[in-house]
Amino acid sequence: EKTVGRSPTVFLVQDHNHSVFGAYVPAPIENNTSHYGSAETFLFTLHPVFSVYASSGDNGMYVLTSAGGVSFGGVVHGDDHQAGLSISHDMHTGHSTSGPTYTNPGPIASAQTFTCLHVECWALVRPPLSDAWSLLGHF
Repeated sequence: EKTVGRSPTVFLVQDHNHSVFGAYVPAPIENNTSHYGSAETFLFTLHPVFSVYASSGDNGMYVLTSAGGVSFGGVVHGDDHQAGLSISHDMHTGHSTSGPTYTNPGPIASAQTFTCLHVECWALVRPPLSDAWSLLGHF
């Protein structure tokens, strides 16, 4: 909720096997029932290995954020979601597989279906100039 309308955003997940992975989203986060974003969105892994998986350019299913959860490259629910990464609305479970949107050859998590130990979402924004000065205090 705190990241809605802010950009860029980084989603970080640690799964039940302690793999760390996520997504970078340059577009503002929206609560939307249709896909949005741009080809600058990408998936990545940090642990146990560092890898970046760019957009394939095959479709525009970059990000989907809805009451069902968040998905990168597919839909949140269903047997044929083909999401590079999807996380349920309660942030407890997720799914990852290869699909047409991103270049990951398989799951970016430790398993295709996983349990989330930690989920974080960071909005990487600068405060407006007026706020920045107020944060510095007076000299």
